[in-house]
Parts: sequence; structure tokens; C-alpha cells
Amino acid sequence: VEPLKPIPIVSLSQSLDFDLADQSSFICQAMTNLKMESAMELLSHSEGPRRSIRIVERLEAAISIVSGKPFSFDVMSHPELRIRVRWGGSRMAFGVLPDGLRSIIGWLVACASRMSVDFPDHDSPLDIPVIILIDEPESHLHPAWQQRLIPAAQKLLPNSQLIIATHSPLVVSSVNSGWVHVLK
Repeated sequence: VEPLKPIPIVSLSQSLDFDLADQSSFICQAMTNLKMESAMELLSHSEGPRRSIRIVERLEAAISIVSGKPFSFDVMSHPELRIRVRWGGSRMAFGVLPDGLRSIIGWLVACASRMSVDFPDHDSPLDIPVIILIDEPESHLHPAWQQRLIPAAQKLLPNSQLIIATHSPLVVSSVNSGWVHVLK
């Protein structure tokens, strides 16, 4: 990762492409940028909105809810700049996390970073009403994580409309407000 390297934001139509390659480098760069922006907000000593800090806190809280363990991102500066994660009591590289957790982190970080970039002047971009399409979020997930996924996403993006295609009764049963439509 590089400090505050611009992340490539694809067009809205390209973001619907399900054949995208591994997103690990995008996720690590996006989170490094958010953490660096958060550090600069803290160092500025201003009484401003601390926008990036709130985005990171909400992302880490959502991931903690889904995984059932405390989760955070750490930017390491020595001997080279890289991002690590703390999950439970362990610090590890992003790439060693379970596939399901990396998938969850991927779409949550993609949503948050996209909203942060698209609405740079908004104090709380995660509160902007948007429509988010999610296809089979239960892939690679433990059943307990399937049940916590949608409530965590609703908490992270409280004014968003989530349209989710799923085959999992656990995902369907976790909807705490909204409608379920059975398509045949």
C-alpha cells in the first residue's frame, strides 16, 4: 500500500460486474487511506466532523458484529507501510483471514470507500440514502455469520435500501426491518 494513493473507483455499471479479480489490494489500499485520513484528523486538533474516524469506527463495528469478535485495521509503518488486522486477540495479515470474512470486508469497505469518495463534502456519507445490490452474501459464511450479516449492514448504512438475492433461510430470517419477496 501507499499513503493516500488514490483508489480506482469504477463506474456504477462496472461495479455490478461479478467477475472482478481478487479485491484484496483494493481493500487494503482503501482502508489504509481511511486510516491515514483518520490519523490526520486526530493530528489536526480541530473540532471538525472527524468524518474518516467515524467511517472507520462504523466499518470496524460492523465487521465485529458479523464475526462475533473485536475487529480493527492497523496501519503499520515499519519496516514498510502495510495494513494488518486485529481480530479477536490476534494481529494478522489481511490475506490470512477466512474467505467469508474477507468477502464481507470487501463489500463493506467497497461501499464505504465509494460513498466517501462520491460525497467528499458530506459529514456522514454512510448516512446518505443509497440502493445497494448484494448477490448471495452468505457464500463461505458460517451460519452464525449469515444471521448477523444483514443487521450489521443495516447498522453501518442505516438509510440505505439493501436489495439482496439469497438462498439462505438464515439471511432471510435476519431481516429486522424490510420486506422479503420470494421470486420463482
